[in-house]
Amino acid sequence: MKGQGLDCRATLGNHTRQWGGPTVGSLSLTAVVLVVIVFCWRVVSVQHTVPAARVFHDTRFYFDVARNDLWSLGLWAGGRSPLPALLFKLCNFEAERIRAWLLAISVVSWSTFAVALSRLTKSPYLKPVAAALALSLGASRTVAQWNHAILSESLSFSLAAVCLASALMFMVRPKVWLLPTILSALALALCRDSNAYLVLMLGALAAILASFRAAQRRSWWPAAGLALGFTSTFLVVNASADAGMRWEYPLTNVIVSRVLPDPVKLAAFRAEGMPNLARLRPRRPRRAYGTDRSLAPFRSWLSEHGKQAYERFLISSPGYLLAEPNVADLLGSDVERYVPRGMQDNMPPLLERLWSRDAWLVHLIIVVSLSVACVAMPAARRNYLAMIGICLAVLVLPHGLLIWHGDAMETARHGLQAVFQLRVALILLLLALADILLARRFRFWKWQAERLKAQPSHGS
Repeated sequence: MKGQGLDCRATLGNHTRQWGGPTVGSLSLTAVVLVVIVFCWRVVSVQHTVPAARVFHDTRFYFDVARNDLWSLGLWAGGRSPLPALLFKLCNFEAERIRAWLLAISVVSWSTFAVALSRLTKSPYLKPVAAALALSLGASRTVAQWNHAILSESLSFSLAAVCLASALMFMVRPKVWLLPTILSALALALCRDSNAYLVLMLGALAAILASFRAAQRRSWWPAAGLALGFTSTFLVVNASADAGMRWEYPLTNVIVSRVLPDPVKLAAFRAEGMPNLARLRPRRPRRAYGTDRSLAPFRSWLSEHGKQAYERFLISSPGYLLAEPNVADLLGSDVERYVPRGMQDNMPPLLERLWSRDAWLVHLIIVVSLSVACVAMPAARRNYLAMIGICLAVLVLPHGLLIWHGDAMETARHGLQAVFQLRVALILLLLALADILLARRFRFWKWQAERLKAQPSHGS
């Protein structure tokens, strides 16, 4: 009896010490570093399997913007988002050099996100798991394939990872990380216009948080500063988009593909003043709507009134706004045609299937379930991973709807931003719940150790 009691105490004591002890902490840090090194090696080593960078139809639009002077409005308020155009300009329009920089930025960004995520994961046993989950998403085909495409996707994913890393660190040290978080959000918004709306929605959530903290007489100004910075970011990027008329081309796609073939929608737009022209009809070559001289009145109306007319139509048609988009097409984006020939997967098949597009419904169900579980658990309300994960989960569908209504062409590729957001929310919520459960287990071990230590020893 005495020997068993001593053994039990020793075991429980070891668990208690190792939870936050130097041995487990060192092993955990070493494991995180090894995971990051393996990720970098694997992503770089697979680079040679793709013989050349891929140039698409949209690439030339970015190149046209990039040919403007560095400090001109043509670059910063041009026909495409300025940050990808700036990178292409700095790389002298050389596709292979651009690809090398996209890969380097991706590796650094995802490694930064993995380290920040493992930093906020409390259990040392989960820190390597956190890094591995983050880097498995960064190395998945859905993300890694864009490192070879001369488009904005790779840069957008990389900057999103940096923004997430900054946001995670902001939760720990808000005064230090406030400015880096705002600047990373600005870079993300300058990469794709739809990202600016996501930043605005996150700013609204930050404003709500600030008001709650102010009501509780707690420090509220960092959250208020974040809300102000995110709102200012949106205003700057929206002004850039308006000055460059970046909404005009995608809005034309919406009218051509979704309005002209539908008599009800067509009548609504004509009531808004859209010209009734014989040659303004669906199923014409896309370039005709921008070059046909007889459609000049339509283009003039579009430039002056089209954006406001479309906004009023969406507000007055909530059924169309909410029910028309196909969620399966949006979150289950089929982008296989963008995969470079010869590209090898960065990860084992099991991990690759974890992030496959076919798993979107499973991801959505798990995220909703984990969000409900975290809201119901008092401990989750103080867990930073859970807080950010729930914010991202709540905004997945609004972000997806905005992307779908923003353009009628290549919605599968554009919808990847919402898919990425869903998967990051899944990672954060899984880690948050596991962290909470392991913390409970640790408290049980500690309680058992203290109880046994308090018991007097008896001879057998």
